[in-house]
Amino acid sequence: MKIIDRYIMRQLVLPIVFCSLTLVFFMLVADIFDNLQEFMQNKLPVGDILTYYLCFIPYSFSQTISWATLLGTVYLLVSFSVHNETLAMKMTGQNITRISIPILYLGFIIGLITFVVNDLLVPPTFLKAENIRREKIAVKDGGKNAKCLYDVTCFGKESVVYYIRTVDIENKRLEDAILLFFDRTGALTKRVVAKEADWTENHWEFKNVTEYETNTEGGILGEPVVSDVKAFSEVREVLGDFISAGTEKGFLRYKELASYVQKMKSKGLKTYTEEVELQHKLSFPWQSLVMMFIAIPFLMRTANRKVVAVNVLVSLGFVIAFHVTNAISLALGRSGTLFPFLSAWGGTLVFAIGSILIIERANY
Repeated sequence: MKIIDRYIMRQLVLPIVFCSLTLVFFMLVADIFDNLQEFMQNKLPVGDILTYYLCFIPYSFSQTISWATLLGTVYLLVSFSVHNETLAMKMTGQNITRISIPILYLGFIIGLITFVVNDLLVPPTFLKAENIRREKIAVKDGGKNAKCLYDVTCFGKESVVYYIRTVDIENKRLEDAILLFFDRTGALTKRVVAKEADWTENHWEFKNVTEYETNTEGGILGEPVVSDVKAFSEVREVLGDFISAGTEKGFLRYKELASYVQKMKSKGLKTYTEEVELQHKLSFPWQSLVMMFIAIPFLMRTANRKVVAVNVLVSLGFVIAFHVTNAISLALGRSGTLFPFLSAWGGTLVFAIGSILIIERANY
């Protein structure tokens, strides 16, 4: 590695670390303002509060590292421009592509670190933090702070798969539930649609129930059976099982989520949301690198301070457009309108390729 490469990376690492620590601190402070009063009212032990916020750090890091990387890159490139260091590098025969290599190399390393943290540390720590909130707060105040969970898919103990539109934790109620019953060979034998279900003593009572007997291929046999209220002996799950299924789905490791998707496909269930989430786990860590790509063509141009200030705003505008594009494409993918790969990677690829195509303009 050349001396200039080591110099650029050394000058970039410190701003990124500083920005990352600052943004994580801001997220923790924001959460303290939101939840500390509840912690105190419910007399949560200091040890549990410290554990909660320690577990919240990996999630905060994964959510802010891309912005910390952008801010560090902007600081470095603006500093180089103000002190004419970019001009000096160009005068030695270095073009913008060559100067950018150590910056992008560091962005690649940050992407790998983000993937590891997001895949290995965030799932268990975030779930532990959520468990502290649910067990120490929601239980004590009678469920007033518990939220509803939506679009919950749960694999039951007795070859039953549940798709539930709403899990009302406070009222112990399931709304708009679909139950799929399978035999030991994995063939679908019965489909049940219920408007709602209430927890009564030690079982679920389903209301406004319609049952469909099916053949091995999933086709409906005979006429549906309609019941006002019915309980099913195969349904052994309690409220906690549905809460865990609804909470954990978004915080599974990549391999676990991939296995979950395959299991859903084997049962003939739609997997739009899960497949998009699977691809998003791969694309999300590279947002830092893409934001670097966006900033470089604008901020490595040789220009006066006024133009540099304008270029900072322009690059920030493109970064915001990048995040808006990602949000829209993810929403389209989860609704089944866009292929999962394009949904998760579309914005990343478009903005990265666009930045590469215009990066040569910084040489002039």
